[in-house]
Amino acid sequence: MIACIEIIQLMRELAPEYLSESWDNTGLIIGRGEREIDKILISLDYTENTLREAIEKNCQMVITHHPPIFSKLNKINDKTPVGRLIIDTIKNDISVYSAHTNLDCAKGGTNDALFDILELEGKEGFMPAGEYGERLGRTGFFSQEYSLGQVCEIVKEKLGIGTIKCVGSLEDQVKKAAIMTGSGATGEFFTRAMAAGADVYITGDLKYHDALDAMAMGLNVIDATHFATENIVCKYIKEYLEKNLKAGGSVEIILSETSKPPFEFV
Repeated sequence: MIACIEIIQLMRELAPEYLSESWDNTGLIIGRGEREIDKILISLDYTENTLREAIEKNCQMVITHHPPIFSKLNKINDKTPVGRLIIDTIKNDISVYSAHTNLDCAKGGTNDALFDILELEGKEGFMPAGEYGERLGRTGFFSQEYSLGQVCEIVKEKLGIGTIKCVGSLEDQVKKAAIMTGSGATGEFFTRAMAAGADVYITGDLKYHDALDAMAMGLNVIDATHFATENIVCKYIKEYLEKNLKAGGSVEIILSETSKPPFEFV
């Protein structure tokens, strides 16, 4: 076994918490730092399904990308979903740690995971983040020129999704991509992608009016969904911890089997 705080320290080395945006909520969200851990569950989100999975699989710790608490809480009781989740998590002595925007800009974080899985080359930072010289998003090149339609198929295959949204002509030729995991489909990011000379911008959470703005700018955009662009980082976290945990720590690390997007496509 190993103390929860020791695992947290490894996560801080991967994604320092000082890199988090001011509005964010990262770190040990629920539970005890001194909790002895021999099994960790890794999930994009922390929901009641995640909690049940952790209990059933005897996990004492859950590491997530999205923190289960964002907004200020004035009350914690069993009358709200988040209140019940917190109460049940504490009752079962499970520690929940979240690395969010700090993991988005960290080396080896969400955007590097997306860059790698798309097999891009010539990595550069995309969007300035904070005061520490780190950057959100990445730019890079496909190994050859593809049509936008072909890139859509590549993205679907690599991320294991059946459908995506796309703005632009499917016949347009694409070589350079800008990427931003999660929710990055806004005007400022569009302007940055254009300035970087990207032929396509790949992100998630594209809204109708933002799509119209991208179209007016002549920017090709692929919405590969918030979930699919970020869930891939869970495997990276697992591999990182397995590599860096002290020898003899005997901690088992598993990926969530209940983590899934909130939407059903019908």
